[in-house]
Amino acid sequence: MQPRSREKILLIATMVCFALLASDRLIFTPLFSVWEARAEEVDKLNKDLTQGRMLLSRERELRKRWREMQRDALPADSAAAENLVLKAADRWTKDSHVNVTSFKLQWKQPEEGYETLECRAVAQGDMSQLSRFVYELERDPVPVRIDNLEITSKDENGATLMLAIQFSGVKFVEKESNS
Repeated sequence: MQPRSREKILLIATMVCFALLASDRLIFTPLFSVWEARAEEVDKLNKDLTQGRMLLSRERELRKRWREMQRDALPADSAAAENLVLKAADRWTKDSHVNVTSFKLQWKQPEEGYETLECRAVAQGDMSQLSRFVYELERDPVPVRIDNLEITSKDENGATLMLAIQFSGVKFVEKESNS
């Protein structure tokens, strides 16, 4: 082989390698990245579509449950809602024989469309009295749920306990129309 033809072959091989490297860097790698991103997006959209179809198939049940939740919420009138909770707390106290030392109500509006009545109570009694108080709160038809509960001992032997409980109820607020 002549030195001149060897140089031509090496030059052609070098150009082919450079062309392959450039096409890989400029065409194939970005193209594969775009394909992978599109495949991930298609997978996400398929999951969203499946979830949407499941929601549509359960729409009637979910709407029924939502209407029940709205119906069973606290009364729309704030004073009536507070009165309902106070009467219920009085029942729980009498049924469980605890000594309530503090009871506070506070309205909060975390999102548009509903308000939350947060209640904090501190009560004293023995374990059976406090557990009865919590039981009465949970089984009462008043629509409240326990958010936080803490029991501490008042004395060294644990005969007298203190219950600090936070519970809340929801009332739905009608949206004001600007007609």
